[in-house]
Amino acid sequence: MLKTLSIFFLFFLLVCKVDAQFQLPWKITNTYTDTVLVGSQFLFETSSAVRDNGPSPTFCSPLIGQNDTLKVDTLFYDLIFNVTPPWVNGCTRLDTFNYTFNLAGKYVLVCYWTFIDSLDPNSNNIRFHSDTNEIYVQANSTYLSEQKKNYLTVFPNPVSDKLNLQNLQNSEIEYIQIWNTKGQLIKSHFEASHQLDVSKLPCGIYFLKVIGKEKNWLQKFIKQ
Repeated sequence: MLKTLSIFFLFFLLVCKVDAQFQLPWKITNTYTDTVLVGSQFLFETSSAVRDNGPSPTFCSPLIGQNDTLKVDTLFYDLIFNVTPPWVNGCTRLDTFNYTFNLAGKYVLVCYWTFIDSLDPNSNNIRFHSDTNEIYVQANSTYLSEQKKNYLTVFPNPVSDKLNLQNLQNSEIEYIQIWNTKGQLIKSHFEASHQLDVSKLPCGIYFLKVIGKEKNWLQKFIKQ
């Protein structure tokens, strides 16, 4: 018990030392551009407090993995670092990432710092810290003109019973999904169809996602 408390106390002092030295640098430090355009790369930078992984000259521990997931209007990024002790010193590393949005609108970027400790498998994949930032994506006139010939249209919108899909060929459709604004999958349709029965859906805002053989489409609709 005493040994466990001692290890916890040393770890606490180490974290406090790193936080004091680097002022809690687990954060989104730069989004580079004030205006993000549909179809172009959105760049953002993160800073991370990690360990030095060797004698002088030392370098910050490498980023061993990253995952990105877009759920409706929230972009989740998981940054995975190896924090296996011993820690000799702490250092701050900067990393730049990119993502391309296909729809205009307001998004939230949520970045998680996930730590892996090879000496303690029970602590693996723990999200240690997070930071958020708002992103405003604007329509790109050039991009829109290129996509106009293959743009998904849904009608009527708002809809009460039958939702029609326009500008898609049956051969292009693999399956169709309906998501709510909480990022939850509500329904899946595995048959190519240009008309969906949404009469049983509760009233509200939904997102229709069409998964195609070569690309995907996303469109918002309102059930009334």
